[in-house]
Amino acid sequence: GLSLFFSLGLYAQDPDKTAKKLSAQLQKEVGLTESERKSIDKPVREMLREGAGKEDIKNAVSGLAKGGIRGEELKSSVHSMNEMVRKGSGVAEAGNIVSQAAHQAKSEGLKGKDLASRVHEAARKMQAEKRQKQEIKREEKHKAQTERRKEMREHKSGMEHRGPEGGRGHGSAGGRR
Repeated sequence: GLSLFFSLGLYAQDPDKTAKKLSAQLQKEVGLTESERKSIDKPVREMLREGAGKEDIKNAVSGLAKGGIRGEELKSSVHSMNEMVRKGSGVAEAGNIVSQAAHQAKSEGLKGKDLASRVHEAARKMQAEKRQKQEIKREEKHKAQTERRKEMREHKSGMEHRGPEGGRGHGSAGGRR
């Protein structure tokens, strides 16, 4: 029981071993070359350190490779994914964006560095849009808080003009005699 707990703990805490196993698995299942495997080792390890799921990484890389994104293009695409993950995107989201951009670029006849820069640009653009949305949300939240504070102040100042019984200070008799 305890040894299982420790080995699971070590497995979860050792992104290096996990990355090696994962890239070996990808090499076997997708047919990555040795140089492709080595070229994605570091970004895969970094994504795992960021808490990315092993299956998500595997699916994303596998999708790229099976879609014909190979060699230097695969390396740069996985690096772009890693950059997105480091900046707070989920692996699945980063994988989708990178994959779409890479396949789009490939369909337009782009290769190598041109494809890599297109993918990098798409990742950067996506991050910028995400930041912009977060900024808008923050501004809306701030505006709502400011409105609530203003309402609270107006409500409070309205309460101060009332008498102790909550009436408008016309004495306690209230009616005519």
